[in-house]
Amino acid sequence: MRSILLKCALLLLGLLAVFVPVNPAGAAPISIDLSATISWISDSDGFLTGHIGVGDIIHGTYIYETTTADTNASSEVGDYRHTTAPFGLTLEVNGYLFRTNPGDVDFLLEICNDHNNNHDAYLLRSYNNLFDISVPSPESPWYIDNHISWQLSDFVTHTALASAVGTALPTMPPVLSDWPENFLTISSQQYSEDYQDFQIRANVTSAVLSPASVPEPATMLLLGLGLMGLAGVRRKIKK
Repeated sequence: MRSILLKCALLLLGLLAVFVPVNPAGAAPISIDLSATISWISDSDGFLTGHIGVGDIIHGTYIYETTTADTNASSEVGDYRHTTAPFGLTLEVNGYLFRTNPGDVDFLLEICNDHNNNHDAYLLRSYNNLFDISVPSPESPWYIDNHISWQLSDFVTHTALASAVGTALPTMPPVLSDWPENFLTISSQQYSEDYQDFQIRANVTSAVLSPASVPEPATMLLLGLGLMGLAGVRRKIKK
């Protein structure tokens, strides 16, 4: 009896691996790789001196989920807020990382299509971040704001986004040549009596789909257990 129950359990795991979709809830994580060239730096307190300068190259990746709900009621603006890892943005320049805090994700992808009849926009914002280089944290009640954003704007033709697409989340990277304005910004600001800050601005030169897909941990675990189950059943049958 015990052997029969074990066989049934292994068979069930095998069937789950075969018949449960890879993305059971229609989930479709998109991972996009970026390259950018730093065009301007504001750093009066010298936090970046000797570490990062104009002309340096930024490499990075951002990940979002195409099934994320739109929280903006406007038909011209789509706001897609992500609050869990692995979603967010990671940038690297000269070995220094500037990235979304995986333990406290607050990552927004916003799409504006002919907003106010005067522009299209594609915007990323990461609000809770971990910086390898940052202004010092002030004492309470003051605070520090480490912020990452990337904004593409079209105030010229308003056609960077197709009207038929509306504000739906794209499944492909933005086509950079369609956007007259393109600014990637990394900033660190200390709000205190002794205000300190720095800002890095860069032009993104490449945005492509990452070669590796983003696995969903639960799905991968289920698939692995299912394959183990099928292997176990096969061994039992041979015996």
